[in-house]
Order: sequence, then C-alpha cells, then structure tokens
Amino acid sequence: MDSVSWTSRYETGIDAIDRQHRELFKRIDRLTLSIYDGEGKRGLGGMLEYLGTYVIEHFGTEEELLSRHGYPDLEAHKKEHIAFMTRFMEIKRECDDKGPDSYLAIRVGREIEEWWKTHVLDTDMRYVPCLRQA
Repeated sequence: MDSVSWTSRYETGIDAIDRQHRELFKRIDRLTLSIYDGEGKRGLGGMLEYLGTYVIEHFGTEEELLSRHGYPDLEAHKKEHIAFMTRFMEIKRECDDKGPDSYLAIRVGREIEEWWKTHVLDTDMRYVPCLRQA
C-alpha cells in the first residue's frame, strides 16, 4: 500500500465536499502509515470508527446537494453509496468477529483506498458540471 496523497485531480471545486474528501484521504494515509509502523491493528480500529461516522455525514452532504440541484443521476449515485455502506458493514462485522489484525488492516486499507479513489475520480466528477452550473 502506498501513501495516499490528496492532489488537485481529486478536487470537485465544491468546498464542503473537497474538505470532507481531504480528511478521508488523510485518514486512509494514516491507516497506511500505521501498517508500516506495525500498528495496523490499532490503525484499522481507528479507521473503521471514523468511517462509521464519515459515510453518514459525507453521503448525506452529497445526496442533499445533488437533490437540491436536480442532479439527474442521483439514484445511481445513491446506489453506489449504499453498496459502500453495505461493504463497510461487512468489514466491520468481520473485524468485530475475528478481531483486527495487520492482514485485515492491509486488505481493508487497499479496498477502501481503491473504492474511494474510483468513486471520487469517476462517480463524483460526473456531478461537478451540474453543481457548478447551479
């Protein structure tokens, strides 16, 4: 797992969204660093705790903005959010059942990183023209 750095390519130009995305990327990077420092177990626990709150806040913010501005693909966007929340709950349950370990931290870190990079660069960027126009 490489360090996840925020770059301008992830920017939507929507301050509230970019602020939330930046913080998430910082947390993913923190998990990566904890794994390299041999503290993946602790890092995973912190990441899952953070994500539990983050997804509700962030997805709510996005969906409210998209609804308010009449984004035509809102339902498809919501489905992606639901899919991530479902996967997050599976990961959380696995961690609760088995206990966090470094291998799980690596796997989860990679999965979360890839999902979010793809979601921001593809799915989120599709709504940018609609919101900027509004």
